[in-house]
This record gives sequence, structure tokens and C-alpha cells, in this order.
Amino acid sequence: MENFLDLKDPSEFWKTIKEHINLKELEKEEVYFENSINRVLAEDIKALENLPSFPRSTVDGYAARSKDLQGVSESLPAYLDLIGEVEMGEETKLTIKEGEAVYIPTGGMLPEGADCVVMVEHTEKISNTLIECYSSAGVGENIIKKGEEIEKGEMIFKKSKRVKPRDLGAMAGLGITEVLVYKKPKIAIISTGDELISPEKDLQFGQIRDINTYTISSLLKKAGVDVIKAGIIEDTYQNLKQSIEKYLKADLILVSGGSSAGIKDITVDVINELGQPGVLIHGLKVKPGKPTILGQINQTPIMGLPGHPGSAWMITNKFVKPLVKAICGEYDVEIIESEIEKDLTSQSAVLNRNLSSDRGRNEAVPVKILQKKDKVYADPILGKSSFMRIFIESDGYIEIESESEGLKKGTNVDIINFN
Repeated sequence: MENFLDLKDPSEFWKTIKEHINLKELEKEEVYFENSINRVLAEDIKALENLPSFPRSTVDGYAARSKDLQGVSESLPAYLDLIGEVEMGEETKLTIKEGEAVYIPTGGMLPEGADCVVMVEHTEKISNTLIECYSSAGVGENIIKKGEEIEKGEMIFKKSKRVKPRDLGAMAGLGITEVLVYKKPKIAIISTGDELISPEKDLQFGQIRDINTYTISSLLKKAGVDVIKAGIIEDTYQNLKQSIEKYLKADLILVSGGSSAGIKDITVDVINELGQPGVLIHGLKVKPGKPTILGQINQTPIMGLPGHPGSAWMITNKFVKPLVKAICGEYDVEIIESEIEKDLTSQSAVLNRNLSSDRGRNEAVPVKILQKKDKVYADPILGKSSFMRIFIESDGYIEIESESEGLKKGTNVDIINFN
């Protein structure tokens, strides 16, 4: 177990990913655009038409020529001949000439010759053929030009973008109904421990219910993958080996528990036996989550996560989730650290108590966000790594660098939100 003592900085984890982990090439599939939510695009999407496809009005009013409305005011109104009206949802054949106007509803097609719309509130209809305007309107006022929002051929979405609900509006508006996305990766989760039972079973003395399978799987499903729950495996070499072998076609295998230096912690030996290059990292300079394992069995990446629920949750947030996003095709592995930084949502706060920390390990401390008057405070939620409750009560976490012995009350900190 000498490798266990060779703790690596978090940066070494990502360096190892880039240099040694070969992510499988994902297959692609075409889906109906409504079904592309939270999927990752497998190609660039460009507009095949203009949006809008015709010039239109943004208000109810009268389409006119701006030249006929220069210098117009309540004391100096303009009188325009009303030559017709635009029907909503229909193409207009009307053409406006000098001194003429056409009634137009919001969204109506701008007639030929018009370059502005004067709001109906700034006019008065004198008769069926004459209106009085008492407000000027400049070129382009109250209209949207053809292609002003999106031009034909313009890049709308880049490959590797994760589709959000708001993106469907652009797709619908442009008539994009089929999109090419990556197939969902398959992530296998194996829980180890003779003491573990499934949640629906009654507890016997010495038993605990499996937590990690459910917290990890729910977080990864949100990241857009299909999760395979392998179930609970007894702490025997043969059982673990058979279970890992069974899921070697998955895009990533996660083994919860069995990663520390205990007598039953055999994950390292199993990984090394099953294929090359085997275990690449055993131990990170982080707290919680020190005994984390990273390896690869031939073409399948594998990670060993701590058994303690709090530790497993934090490692999944900080390391597994970004790796899964790379597997999904959303992150570029070569610049994965900057991709992670770009995706983090955080907010500034003031630490409301002193915090001590062990030098030599980056420590993540869960915090609750407190708002007092005009200030935001970070309230640390402290507890053992086996406690899940500290993460239930927290909104995010702050990081204490490895060279620091802690943070003083009143220090400005960045809270990284749990997404």
C-alpha cells in the first residue's frame, strides 16, 4: 500500500486524466428537438433561415415613412392618408408612398416603403382615410428588420453545448426540429460493504443503509448520463472482480467504498489485475476524500470513491461530475480545468467564524448562506466525513488551500454552490 501514501494534488488528477485516460468515443443519434433537453450537441447548429423571416412591427400603430414624421409634435401634427391595414399572419401587398400610412398590429408584416411605425397612442384617426400623428418616429423605430435577431447561416449553437430549456425557443423559431446529440454515456455504480443493505430493508444490528448509490446516481443523472446501479457487493476479492468485469463496457465505473487502507479494501488490487494501466492515482491531497482512486482497465476509466457519504458526495461534485461532463462530450479534456472554472457558480460572502485546517490538504468546508441586512455570510457546517446531514443543510462549500492553517472570522470567501 505504498502508493496510498503518495498523495497527489488535485491538479495532478486532471493532468493524469489528460495524459493517461482514454475516453471512449461516444456514438451520436438524431432526436426530436423537444427531447434534446440536457443532451450534448454533437455538431454545430446554424440558422437555415432568417429570424424574423420578414420585417415586422413591435407595436400596434401605423406603418409610415420617417421622412413624413420629422419634426412632428402635438403642436405641429402630421396628416397621413390611410390606405389600408395589415392582416395579422398574412403577407401584405401594400406599398407606402409619400404622405401615406397603413394600420399594422404587433407582429404584422411591414409594408413595402415603410421604415418605421408610429404607436397608435400617438395618433388619432380622423376618418377611414386620414390619421393625425403628433409624435415623430425615426428610421427603424418600433420595427424589427428581417434577420435582425438571427441571420441565415449564423452560428446558433456550438458543438458540445448542453441544451437548455430556453434553447428550444430558438430551435422552434428557426424550424430546427431534429438535432444531432451524443448518446448518453453509461456510468456503473458499485457499492461495496458487508454492512450495507438497500434502503427498503429493515436494519439489523451493525447494518447501515446504502446512501452513496442514490446521492451519486441522482447527481450524475442530472449531468445527463444513464446510470447503472450494480447494487451492493460483498467485501470479497472475487465478488468485486466479477462485478467490475461485468461492467467493463460502461463509459465509467465508480466503486463506492473499498478505497482506504483497511484490510478489506481490495479495490486497488482488483483494478491492477483486470487490465492496464491499472491504478494511476491512489490518494488525493483533499479533505474530505483522501483515499480516492483513479485508474483505467484497458479502455474503461474507473474511480474508487470513499465509503463515507459526505466524502463520496464531495468527491463526486469536485472530480466525478466534471469527468462525466468530459465523457458526455461537454468538456474538452485538454482544457478541463478551465472548463470546470467556467462552469462553477459562486458568490462572495464573509466568514462568520474562525476555521482551522490541516496543512497539506485542500479542504472543502460545507457552508450555509446567511443573509443579514446588506451582507452575505458563510456559516460553516461542521461534522465528520461520514455525516450526510452537513450536506443536506449546506448551500455550497468554501475551499481552504493546502498551505493554509485555516481562515479567520471576517475573511472574504467564495462560496461554490452545489448545483
